[in-house]
Amino acid sequence: MPTTVTLQNVETLLAALPKAELHLHLEGAIEPATVVELAARHGVAVTAEEVQARYHYRDFNGFLEAFRWVTSFLRTPDDYRLITERLAERLLAQNVAYAEVTLSVGVMLRRKQDPAANFAAICAAGRNAHKKGLRLQWIFDAVRQFGPDAAMEVSSPGGANEIGRRSCLWNGRRRTRASRGEFSRRL
Repeated sequence: MPTTVTLQNVETLLAALPKAELHLHLEGAIEPATVVELAARHGVAVTAEEVQARYHYRDFNGFLEAFRWVTSFLRTPDDYRLITERLAERLLAQNVAYAEVTLSVGVMLRRKQDPAANFAAICAAGRNAHKKGLRLQWIFDAVRQFGPDAAMEVSSPGGANEIGRRSCLWNGRRRTRASRGEFSRRL
């Protein structure tokens, strides 16, 4: 008996397939409800509608303003743990088995945060996601608008490479891969 192919059948089939997400920015994937929660942690009251309005920008400068505003609520390792957990939940719900996620370490350094502490919290959330079937790989990003000195701080000994070596373990072993000046970490 022939099977009738419908759009619903195809959508169901595609939803069930394992997927890979190869270009995703952790800070750029923060949902409005999570921004509201982060803002409240730091004494700022915003609504999901206000966040959504910030996410509708007309040009690259608007994008940069939205990014700057949203990341202003990322102040502690627990904030980074929360956004990593929420991202992992959404990826797992889409049956994503592998994701390469860019992390703006240059922004952390510019804001005088402790990237090693933030990354340790991110890795803890990533290890929990790994137990559920999601493998995350991290790419540390140096923000080009901050100039070459800031980029060198991310990539220098004691910078991102050292942070990754000290912060993340997978199956009890450390794994690293450096490519074209970028550092990535597998969980």
